[in-house]
Amino acid sequence: MLIEDIYTIINQEISENEATFTLRFHLEHPIFKGHFPEQPIVPGAVLTQMVCNVFSLITHQKMVLIHAKKIKFLNLILPDKTPEICYHIKWDITDNQYYIKCIIDNSTTQFAQMSLTLQPQND
Repeated sequence: MLIEDIYTIINQEISENEATFTLRFHLEHPIFKGHFPEQPIVPGAVLTQMVCNVFSLITHQKMVLIHAKKIKFLNLILPDKTPEICYHIKWDITDNQYYIKCIIDNSTTQFAQMSLTLQPQND
């Protein structure tokens, strides 16, 4: 899925095992024309892939999802009404696997909670 240009990172704060990324959606991205033309919604699969993408910035390696323990979508993200969201990520690492807890929100609404296992992609 080519979602690299669906957002811009406008702020990031990274510490030892925690990070927060503030992202702004590009409303002109083609995915919003198909999902859905009358009322764009950010697809759940895209939100999940975005965790891998931003976490790759932390590890400096392309990350892939190998297990989803919990993915809970709590509210829709309508990019025209909510153009900015935050990814709050905490992680542990064991045997080159990263155990991620992620909350996606903005200042008023929580959109999703995820518990994922990521690992570096083998090329």
